[in-house]
Amino acid sequence: LDDGFGKVVLITMDVTAIRARTISQNILSDSADNFMPDLRKQIEEEFNIPGCNVSVSASHTHQAPRLLCDDAAQINKILEAIKRALQNMVPVTIGVGSGYEDTITVNRTIMMKNGTDHTLSPYPPENEIEGLRPIDPEIGILRIDHLDGSPFAIVYNFACHLLLGSPKGNVGCITADHVGVTLKYLENNLGGETMAFFLQGAGGDINEIFGTDFNNRHRTNDFGTKLGQSVLKGYQEIITGPAKLKVVGKNIEFPFRTDIPSYISTLKQEQARLMASLNTSYAY
Repeated sequence: LDDGFGKVVLITMDVTAIRARTISQNILSDSADNFMPDLRKQIEEEFNIPGCNVSVSASHTHQAPRLLCDDAAQINKILEAIKRALQNMVPVTIGVGSGYEDTITVNRTIMMKNGTDHTLSPYPPENEIEGLRPIDPEIGILRIDHLDGSPFAIVYNFACHLLLGSPKGNVGCITADHVGVTLKYLENNLGGETMAFFLQGAGGDINEIFGTDFNNRHRTNDFGTKLGQSVLKGYQEIITGPAKLKVVGKNIEFPFRTDIPSYISTLKQEQARLMASLNTSYAY
């Protein structure tokens, strides 16, 4: 995006996480710890765009490790995409708005009546459950049109977890998950050469309600289509016009837990106690 005074770069990647390799102990290893500073530095050097004007979003798909390439190739692919985008820029009008969808996601964190939280199966007895944590049903939408009013691009932001997998099944498949279905739905319905882009919201413990419905072969398509319909509804209510760019940045530092080793040790002791309680001696 360029308003004549400055440029902003929005990058979306089908990876599980951005620069989380060390903090997740290689569980989320899609991009290196120095990915963002290295990428921003190269964008500044090659395109003269301030690094603080570069935003990167991971879709958090679980079936596409490292974009099938190493760390250096990731950055090279992004630089090539930015180069192509700069070469193909056209005058546009922009509008922002929102959609709403609260029927396809659920918070997997269960609030227990004893004040604790529980997540993932096996689930506790229903009479011990207080309720569920909230979800974020809002869809942030950026509409970008040609000067003649025809669609050019749409960017949508939604909080989800991408655990459904490939519409064809996960064996041997690498997938953009339901994001790919939604993008195809939007691009087909808006027509022409419209481009659709997904920005991940605050997914956290928000899961798709079809996540454990493994017998439903259409679950990825159903979710992606339903979300696409809600995005399109919000999109159609947006009016575009001239716009100015403004970049606002804020750094937030979250403290890390330091008691994890001792907490795991306590859990192992409890596990050993429970296992020992299952050993019963019989006399014949």
